[in-house]
Parts: sequence; structure tokens; C-alpha cells
Amino acid sequence: MTWPATTRYRQDPAPGGLGLVQDLLNTVAAGAPRRPDFLAALEDAQAWADEAIAEWSAVTGQPVPPWCWTPTASTGSGPSGTTCTN
Repeated sequence: MTWPATTRYRQDPAPGGLGLVQDLLNTVAAGAPRRPDFLAALEDAQAWADEAIAEWSAVTGQPVPPWCWTPTASTGSGPSGTTCTN
């Protein structure tokens, strides 16, 4: 597994848990040719966060924390009928 936003720019990942911070910074639309913004749409942001948090968990040895980025987080349902982990 790798950091999804960082690898698209062919960068070496930051050590340990700092890789999550670096990956968040690399979600921005940039580069030539321009890469898409991973946080522009809710579904894209959820997909990036799922991958990035799984990688953070693998790198740090910590369990994946409960979370969800949706307008309906309190109901436990996510975008496109997915179930949130909170």
C-alpha cells in the first residue's frame, strides 16, 4: 500500500505518520499535466481518506479511528449508500 496523493507526483513519502500530512498536502490539483483535486468532491474525498487512513494505520501500527466525511454522518450513512465507520 502507498500514499495515494503522494505517489501520483512520484515523491518519496515522509517518514512514519508524517506521510498522512504530506499526502493531505498533495491532494491539491497541481502538476503538468494538471492532476485532479482529490478533495473537490465528497466521493473523491471519502475515497482518498479511506486509502490514506488505512496507510497511516499500517505505517504507525495504530487502529483506524472512527470517522466519516458526509453531510449525514450522524445517521451512519455515507455517500452512495456506503456505511461510515463512526
